[in-house]
Amino acid sequence: MVSAQVVGGKWGWHYCLIYPSLKEALSRNEVFLRTDSGCLIGMAFGDTTCDCRDQLELTIKNCVENGSGIIIEIPSQDGRGWGDYKMANQRLMDEFSINTVQAAKIFYGHENMIDRRTYDECILILKSLGFNKEHTFLLGTNNPNKIKAFTKYDFKIESQPVVARHLNSVARSGLNAKAKEWGHILEKAT
Repeated sequence: MVSAQVVGGKWGWHYCLIYPSLKEALSRNEVFLRTDSGCLIGMAFGDTTCDCRDQLELTIKNCVENGSGIIIEIPSQDGRGWGDYKMANQRLMDEFSINTVQAAKIFYGHENMIDRRTYDECILILKSLGFNKEHTFLLGTNNPNKIKAFTKYDFKIESQPVVARHLNSVARSGLNAKAKEWGHILEKAT
């Protein structure tokens, strides 16, 4: 694990879990990569309304299967960058039986306010670790905005959805709503 923080950055500490080692990952042409938003209640406490823990477990498996990988954990991006403030959004979901997209629209108002996350700092960290345009990242994400963020910096990106399969009805509803409303990718391209 390597911890990094961009001077003057917005997102604080980033924790880079690198498999099997930085030297080995740098020597490969293709590296599995996932940026993870540090969902504390999902990953550490097993919140059943999200798929974050399942995605982390699938990501670790993908790193091993690929032979190399990096997971950049960004704790301050929890709740789409809103942190603990997002927990009120969760209460809306629980009490009114609405999905994550409906709750976000009610709670945050304007569609552009829902997801505050940016990935510029991840790019800087990857470059400082030695990654460059020669590397192809297999970007483990369902989120088309993450794909756009990495491609705008001229990294070679191939998206690889990380889709949990064993979800309860609440988490499944949220995942389906993200696909319908925000264009999240739930299947690998063929």
